[in-house]
Amino acid sequence: MNNTIIKDPNLEPFYISKDKYCYTVIELITPTRTRSKSTKVKEPYEKSVGHYTHLNHALKAIARGRLTSPPKLYSSVKDYLSYYEEINTELKTLLNKIEV
Repeated sequence: MNNTIIKDPNLEPFYISKDKYCYTVIELITPTRTRSKSTKVKEPYEKSVGHYTHLNHALKAIARGRLTSPPKLYSSVKDYLSYYEEINTELKTLLNKIEV
């Protein structure tokens, strides 16, 4: 393996793979139904979200992705904004640690 992998519970269901060219954001998808009629197992799979030249851009993509993955039902705009603010705070904390 020539890639560096960055997995953090705060980023789930996403993680970052880094090679000598870029940071790749990968989402681990857990299907809600089986992939084919012949299997009954709901096999998780990885989906590449994007390729970024800077770590801060990769983290921002993850923050955006966490707002929609998995889809959630919010009981009010206030609840959604609260979750949005929580993600932004986590992102700011991470970006401050890498001094971006």
